[in-house]
Amino acid sequence: MGRLGECHPNDLDGMQRSGLTLGLAKARELGSAGILDAVEKAGLRGRGAQVFRRLQVACGGQGNSPVKYVVANADEGDAGTSLIVC
Repeated sequence: MGRLGECHPNDLDGMQRSGLTLGLAKARELGSAGILDAVEKAGLRGRGAQVFRRLQVACGGQGNSPVKYVVANADEGDAGTSLIVC
């Protein structure tokens, strides 16, 4: 939280100057398949009681529908979950 207050979360220009949009740019470059591949290679797993392998929860992104949904179990008790640090 050392960068807290450097910019306002609604200030897109400030976020770009601070480098806070680099992750989004990389995700757009990789595309859906590239993101899923990177997560799989990293061996990321759910936390707490939800220790699911990535493949168990990512199968919905493989459909042909133009509409996709992302579901995140964001526990507000974890300070980093719902906090945008600028």
